Amino acid sequence: MLKNGNFLYDDLITECMSLMERLDITGLEHVFREQNKVVDKLAKEGAKAVDVGQPIFFEASPPCVRKELDADAIGKTYNRVEKLPLWHYPGSGCDPNY
Repeated sequence: MLKNGNFLYDDLITECMSLMERLDITGLEHVFREQNKVVDKLAKEGAKAVDVGQPIFFEASPPCVRKELDADAIGKTYNRVEKLPLWHYPGSGCDPNY
């Protein structure tokens, strides 16, 4: 997406890259949603919005993320839980070697 372009996100990507350059940020790191519950919650709320694709700006933290912000402030951590394919569970009847 960053190299091939995406007409929906080109302006946003260009702005982010410009800000990164100005702030001397040389790389990005992916953070799973389990480790960033505030952003995950905001994204879910944004997906419910009527004007999809229009940015939403907050002057203060919205009430929908208060619980997640409080947990973040005290350093609460979360583990990523990966769902395994059914055949990983003994007795499931879905053994790939059968």
